Amino acid sequence: MEPADASSMEVIIIPDSEEDEEEEHAPELDAALEPACKRCGSVHAAGNWRACREAYELAHPKPPCSRCGLFHELYEPMVCIYGLDHFDCELLIPNVNELCMDGDIIILPEHVLKVLDEMEKKKEDVKKDEKNEDAKEDGKTDV
Repeated sequence: MEPADASSMEVIIIPDSEEDEEEEHAPELDAALEPACKRCGSVHAAGNWRACREAYELAHPKPPCSRCGLFHELYEPMVCIYGLDHFDCELLIPNVNELCMDGDIIILPEHVLKVLDEMEKKKEDVKKDEKNEDAKEDGKTDV
């Protein structure tokens, strides 16, 4: 093979690996140099309101209920068992002074359980009535 002259050779530039590492760490260094946000107290990119809100919510959790002293969001999964949309301490704990708990578990009084059962029966009756009405409408349209 004949050697190629310098004018016909392609020049390939290979970036230095040390420069890449410095560029990768540069944003972290910039973030460390940014001042803390006055609203949430954390360091995040300027104008990133989503990060600001998340940091604020983590730093400032919702206070407990002023009526019952419980964190309602902790008991949201429980209310699904009883067919409720959200934890309603006025319904589930009518007398806060008589609140009984076993660790983190609320022990509902007997009269509250009866009210919840009645509510469930009413919902079932409404569903049955709706099904009957739908069946009657279907029967009228078919004739």
